[in-house]
Amino acid sequence: MFGSKIAIHTKWDRGRVVIMGGSTGTAFAIHHACIGAMRSGAGLTVAMVPKTVVLALDYQATYKIVSYDGYHSVVPESLWHILKASNALVAGIGIEEDTNVIKEFFSRILNEFPNPMIIDADLSLSIGNDPSILIHRKVRNVCLLVLNVRETETVFGTKRPSKKLVTLFCKEFDIYVLIKGKVALLFSSDGIIHSVENRGFPEIAVAGSGDLLSGIIGGLLAQRLDIVTSVSTALELRSVATKIYLKKTGDIVAHPHDVAQCLPYAWQQIKRRTK
Repeated sequence: MFGSKIAIHTKWDRGRVVIMGGSTGTAFAIHHACIGAMRSGAGLTVAMVPKTVVLALDYQATYKIVSYDGYHSVVPESLWHILKASNALVAGIGIEEDTNVIKEFFSRILNEFPNPMIIDADLSLSIGNDPSILIHRKVRNVCLLVLNVRETETVFGTKRPSKKLVTLFCKEFDIYVLIKGKVALLFSSDGIIHSVENRGFPEIAVAGSGDLLSGIIGGLLAQRLDIVTSVSTALELRSVATKIYLKKTGDIVAHPHDVAQCLPYAWQQIKRRTK
């Protein structure tokens, strides 16, 4: 798969990805991210959510679910065992809590999680308010900050920050930054900027579309693909799947569930191109 030389014999060979976040009323965001991770080919997807979110996920759980008390507590050691054994983490999706509370809860995770990590959604906003927390990271893992227009403005003070400003930010905190848009831009700490064609469809400008994308990226990272390949492949998968769905149905909107259903066909198209 895209140059991967890892022999696949068990689910562990495909990697484990954790999707961590959620609040009452936002279980759909966690669900879409988990489906994205599963459809990307990850061997095991774990939804790590507050106890108040578990019941909203149980009826549709095709992924493992574990829980914690909430964001005013600390991550229990039993969950740390799962986190440390995971190949990738997507953190921050679907949280409706005070940004300072989120920052405190995730501080140890941000500092100590050993493998590729995606910071998304509400946690991105929290980091934007106080990025200094990233300075204290004890491990130099691949860390990707995913930003939409609103989050970009919070982090950089403008919806269209200069490439120099974003590159300096990446260097200071040793992270990657993905700014989504018609042409997605992936910035790295070494100063390299990757322009990724996003083939934007207005039909996917709906809640949950970004969660699906982050789940796909997380699933690919869990399978040990590099960050550039993971991001570019995830964007292409979502775009191709959206195109397939719209062509098939003529619909005026493509919800994440619709796009996820077409991901297997998108994989087929992409594989045919790369042969």
